[in-house]
Amino acid sequence: MKIMSNLEGKFIVIEGPDGAGSSTQVRKLGSYFARRNIPALETKEPTNGLVGGIIRAALNKIWACSPYGLQLLFCADRALHLYHEVEPALKAGKWVISDRYAPSTIVYGATENPEIDEDIWNRLKLINDPFRKPDLSLFLDIEIRLGIGRMDSDGTRAMRDLYETEERLARVMSGYRRLAREYLHAVLVDANGSIEDVHERIVGIVNERLLGGQNE
Repeated sequence: MKIMSNLEGKFIVIEGPDGAGSSTQVRKLGSYFARRNIPALETKEPTNGLVGGIIRAALNKIWACSPYGLQLLFCADRALHLYHEVEPALKAGKWVISDRYAPSTIVYGATENPEIDEDIWNRLKLINDPFRKPDLSLFLDIEIRLGIGRMDSDGTRAMRDLYETEERLARVMSGYRRLAREYLHAVLVDANGSIEDVHERIVGIVNERLLGGQNE
C-alpha cells in the first residue's frame, strides 16, 4: 500500500514519562511507515533549535529557570517547531511522528508538587490550546521502576535530568492517565512489555484509528 495524495498528512504524538521508550517507538513507527511507503517525518521536542538548546540546558541543570518559565519556553519551542517543521511536512502530505508535544508541558508543568496543581494544569492547557491538535496521541503507560531501570542501564546517559526521580515520574504518569481521559485524541498504550510488543500495540492502534484497520 502506498499513500499518494495531495491531502495533508496525519500528525501522531508519542510520549510518556522519561524511560517509557518514546524515542524508540517513534523510530519504530517511522520504519513501519517506510515499509508501507507512507512518507513520514520523525521529529521531537525540545527541538534542536535555539530555544530547544536553552531548554536542554535547564533540564541538564546547566542553567536555572523557574518551573513555570521552563514550560513557557517549551511552548515557544513548540510554536517554532510547528512553523518550521510540522506544518510544512503535513501540508506536503507527510505523516509527522513527534516524540513529545503539548501533553508533556501540561503533565510535567503541573506535577512540581505532590498534588497536581489545578491552576497550572488549566493554565497550561489553555496556553497550548491554539496549537494544532494531533490526529492521534499515544501515551506510554509504564511501571515507573521499569522506566528508571531502563534509564540507569542506558550507557549514553551521563546523568539524570531535572525530572528523573521516581516520585516525580510517578506523578507524571498519573498526569498522563488523567490527560488521556480529557483528550479525545489520546490513547494509553501498555509500555511494560518488550520493545516489539509495545510497537505492535502502537501499530494496531494506528491501523485502527488512522488507516482504516488495514494491516501490512
